[in-house]
Amino acid sequence: ILILLRSYGGIFENTIHINEYELANKTKISKNKLIKYLTKLNSDRIIDYQRKKNISAVQFLVMREDNKTINRISKNVLKRNQLKISKKKAILNYIKNDKICRNKQLLNYFDEESTNNCNICDICINNKKQQININKITKEILLLIDKKEKLNAKEIVLLSKFKQQDVLNALQYLLEHNKLKINDFNKYEKK
Repeated sequence: ILILLRSYGGIFENTIHINEYELANKTKISKNKLIKYLTKLNSDRIIDYQRKKNISAVQFLVMREDNKTINRISKNVLKRNQLKISKKKAILNYIKNDKICRNKQLLNYFDEESTNNCNICDICINNKKQQININKITKEILLLIDKKEKLNAKEIVLLSKFKQQDVLNALQYLLEHNKLKINDFNKYEKK
């Protein structure tokens, strides 16, 4: 096919007379084998091959695909590009997500469900550390309130060795779990 395309211009638009002997020499196969191939392309409706004793003629029936023509797979190319984009987004979401267990994320990607965290991925380990940290902070806060009885958030932060945001999160946790309450003077005290 390539030799035909390179040897004869306008083969898509018009029936072109070909020299089978010359084509056989260019393709380095016998003339009979070339005729067999051309006949096969004709039976597959790719070309219109008219074999004659003196001069044979060929015309392509299937349009040549190039940048200017819409080929048969253009719809599939669009779907494939969309699939590539969605896969890239999934990878980026996997990398950026630091809240959901990696194992759960992978199972979700493959349309499977898991209710349990794996407890071995970076996110699960980090959550365990944060939980341990919250426990330490809450214990310290409760000890401070035992000693001083009533403290406001600013005083607790100043007396604590932990970061302000961690202390505030721990205070919120203690309020939610009914271990502390806030009095009328905006001070924390035990329930």
